[in-house]
Amino acid sequence: MTISIHDMTTEEQYCIFDTYFDGIENPEDYDTEFERWLSKVTEDEMNDDQHAIDFYLNFFNNYLTVAKIAEHHGYSLATANGLINRGRELYNKQCESK
Repeated sequence: MTISIHDMTTEEQYCIFDTYFDGIENPEDYDTEFERWLSKVTEDEMNDDQHAIDFYLNFFNNYLTVAKIAEHHGYSLATANGLINRGRELYNKQCESK
């Protein structure tokens, strides 16, 4: 089972970030680099078909609003909407092909 970086607490995210980016020399750049890293993770997840399908099904089965699932996963509304729409399309294609 894989865990999305966005399913983790902010403290856990920073801990993973620290592991990979131990060499940041200027502490003032830390938050900027963290946000850049987190957005890259989001890009990778956006391109993962199974993540999109799982995100859509999670939304469909467990949430009433896009805002709430976006908040819980640390996504912007636009990212959450994009994942839901893409996941819906991919899921429907899977169902049609069976």
